[in-house]
Amino acid sequence: FGCILKFRFEELDIYLFCGAAEEKRGVRDWQIRERGTMALGERLVWGLVVALLVVVSRGAELTQPELVECTAANPVTLTLEYGRTEVADGLISFDSRNYVYNGKQMVPGPTIVMPAGEQCSVTIKNNLGGDRCDTSNVDNSNYHCVNVTNLHTHGIHVSPWQDNIDTEVQPGDSLVYTYDMPVDHMAGTFWYHAHHHGSTNLQVQGGLVGALIVENPLSYARPDDTDRLSELHDLYRDAKVMVMNHFDLNDVSETVFATYTQVAEEVGEVANVAYDSDVLDSPAAFTVNGQYQPTITVETDRTQILRFINAGGVNSMEIGIFGGDDANGGDHDHNHPDHDHDLDGCVLKLIARDGIFQLTPYPSISHVVLPPGGRADVAVFCTRETEGRRLIFGSEPIEDYDEFLGQETTRAVQENIFTLNVVRNRKGRKDLPRSEAVFPTYLRDTQSATIADTVDITFNFEEGFVVGYIEVDANIEPFPGFGDGKQKYTFSCDNTYELNFINPGFVHPYHQHINSFQLVD
Repeated sequence: FGCILKFRFEELDIYLFCGAAEEKRGVRDWQIRERGTMALGERLVWGLVVALLVVVSRGAELTQPELVECTAANPVTLTLEYGRTEVADGLISFDSRNYVYNGKQMVPGPTIVMPAGEQCSVTIKNNLGGDRCDTSNVDNSNYHCVNVTNLHTHGIHVSPWQDNIDTEVQPGDSLVYTYDMPVDHMAGTFWYHAHHHGSTNLQVQGGLVGALIVENPLSYARPDDTDRLSELHDLYRDAKVMVMNHFDLNDVSETVFATYTQVAEEVGEVANVAYDSDVLDSPAAFTVNGQYQPTITVETDRTQILRFINAGGVNSMEIGIFGGDDANGGDHDHNHPDHDHDLDGCVLKLIARDGIFQLTPYPSISHVVLPPGGRADVAVFCTRETEGRRLIFGSEPIEDYDEFLGQETTRAVQENIFTLNVVRNRKGRKDLPRSEAVFPTYLRDTQSATIADTVDITFNFEEGFVVGYIEVDANIEPFPGFGDGKQKYTFSCDNTYELNFINPGFVHPYHQHINSFQLVD
């Protein structure tokens, strides 16, 4: 409910603050204050009230990040500032770099909507402070120039000169990123984040991320009636954005990746971490839109689309049901996620992955598998018999995915990330989608195309480092970094190329900017 309760047991001193963040810092919308010695019974009653309020606050309804449509008539400005960051409903706080939009600090940043066929301009204003940094002769694989930033629109199909991670915004500077969105760009779920090599990990782990939505009615056209849109259009109007982050502020990492605190220390900063030890075992938690263990209310017999975004940048997630209770008060205690596609009367359908729709019929799934940076649009449908159930979704390494996701120390573990609360339908039935989305020409099937060239690429990672060496045609060379003259290949437009990737060691995802690829083997 956006409230903070502060109290002392022996001498009753209770404050309940409700309202916006600035009100919590000083202005009290409502205050209860009594003084005096309480009897044991009174203390127990108040203790129960406090406990109930804490439970309610941890399961608050999921809120949506502020939504802003980006067009030529409505450009967007994101300001970067260094300051105190609160996440997980205030359970964790630390010093980091934040996006500020319309004067408000946001973790994640606002959800930016880019309509297909429009021109979108995003200004990055760097108010992080500090001296300008010379990035011309620096090893891109090491931390450096940590207050230099830029903007990457992860997954959208635009000119590489517009989504250009070679750009840099020095402290005190601003840079306007202009995106000419193709008319046929497929509607989908994407995200944006800082991507200056040398500061990416520090800035992304600190919260410089946000959802990016491409809207295009053409993606929902009916092949038999182009004047009408399919049910997908209607369902996506009510879709919920779920920006999922792992904030790890521990002094020592339990994974192969350094925590934010360790990275900050490496670059000479102090994170000044604080956390609520009454709720958390350590200063680490997975959040959804900055919230800790939120609730998502869905109605029976009414499809709800969830836009999952793994914006943590480090750990893979395998999200499934870990527990819950049914309408009759019974418990569902899962030591491992449910492997059935019928999840206690609810069905999950994978509609799109990484901004690309699936072919129909949409597959039923028991888990939402998200590597770092991955997205998935999932349709949830619960039958009327599930009314009153609360299904707890968490993430834990699942043996079925060991071959694809690698060692367990790179995979998320939290038994309660969010809860589905199933309530009675009061708005009318909405069935699961059956219509197939319309695919643009840049996503046409390549399997029957003539191959212009085939290249074998072997990745070699020394001692677990992500940026190591690349082996091209049996020649091992250090990673060359970025910039003019460092390109390994030159590809011609309107041709099809086949890349054979070989990775004999450390499991790591492959991500390609600008152009999507089709997995054929």
